[in-house]
Amino acid sequence: MNSIFDIVYRFLVFISELTHLTYQEINIIVYYIIAPFVYLFLLDKIFRFHYLKISFGIFVILFLAFIPDFAKFSHEAFLCSQHFLQSFGFIGLNYVGASVIICVVFPFVVFVLLFWRAYKDKIKNTSKSKF
Repeated sequence: MNSIFDIVYRFLVFISELTHLTYQEINIIVYYIIAPFVYLFLLDKIFRFHYLKISFGIFVILFLAFIPDFAKFSHEAFLCSQHFLQSFGFIGLNYVGASVIICVVFPFVVFVLLFWRAYKDKIKNTSKSKF
């Protein structure tokens, strides 16, 4: 678990250095904006409409427009996320373990399931054409 946490942490730090945003800002952008948008994009693809991603996009734009200080907001949101992840201690998960399961494994599984469902016909056609 520590090595997965370290890889994700280093990747987010790398992105923060590239963008000149803080680690906390990148964390919030990835987990609260990009990941949900990807899930909603895939759900729209599955159900063949565009309402979810468009609604979420509008919501994010309006929400960000009314935040006077994104760095401060990100700091507070990151602290809330930390507290949430630390709360899993009652089932034996420390911060690192909870981070890996809730922020890496679970989102990855959801992504794979949604991706497969959204593109299953293309996946089947691709695998058939190779044989």
